Amino acid sequence: LKEKLKSTARWREELQEELALNKKQTEALRRCLAKLKKALSKSDEPLKVFSRFLNKVRTLNIASSGQHGVSTLQRE
Repeated sequence: LKEKLKSTARWREELQEELALNKKQTEALRRCLAKLKKALSKSDEPLKVFSRFLNKVRTLNIASSGQHGVSTLQRE
């Protein structure tokens, strides 16, 4: 019985160590995920700005091309 208690105590210690390690790794992964989400949201912004710019350029080119409706970008 004494040996069984010793074995169980050691097993419990190992489980607690693993749990602590898992919690630490989980927190590190959460921080990493937050950084990735932030980076992704920032990388999307230049594309949105460029798309708005391109739409304005196309609108201006169509308006200035008269009735033909062919923009400089479409000709190139």
